This record gives sequence, C-alpha cells and structure tokens, in this order.
Amino acid sequence: MVDVGIFPRDKSTINIKSDEFVLPVKADQTSIKPCAAKRIAAADAIVASEVSLRNLPEGPTSKPVAGYLFFPLEQKIENDRADELE
Repeated sequence: MVDVGIFPRDKSTINIKSDEFVLPVKADQTSIKPCAAKRIAAADAIVASEVSLRNLPEGPTSKPVAGYLFFPLEQKIENDRADELE
C-alpha cells in the first residue's frame, strides 16, 4: 500500500488513472502495477469496504486529492530488496 497525494498546478485539470503508476523492484528488474483494494482484502468484506473508501480517486480533478494505491506482493520482501514508486 502506498499513500499518494496529487496536487495539480495552477488549478489545471489532470486525469488520474491508477494503472499509470508502477512500483519498480530494483532487485529483480521488474515492476508491479496497482490492483483494486477488493483483491487485497477479498477474504474480509468489512476490510474491503473500509479500504475501498481510501483508494486514490480516479478521473479528472483540479483540486488536491490523496488516497492509497495497492500493490500486490506475491512473496515476502527481503531486507535487501529495494522498492521505489515511479
């Protein structure tokens, strides 16, 4: 999960699309795309609805917005593995 804030310049409108974000994994030269919060919290309906309320809103905006992007990790992160959002 990554907390993201977007602040459009000079009240210009930007179109937010979560699929335009990637999380590069330096250790193995791959990248991870975000997924829906529902997929992360599929086992618990209450958690899924709570998490969905905090998603990064998508679509056009000219105001500052914030929310979470959820990146699925298929395996445990090792201490020497560096991830960075691009």
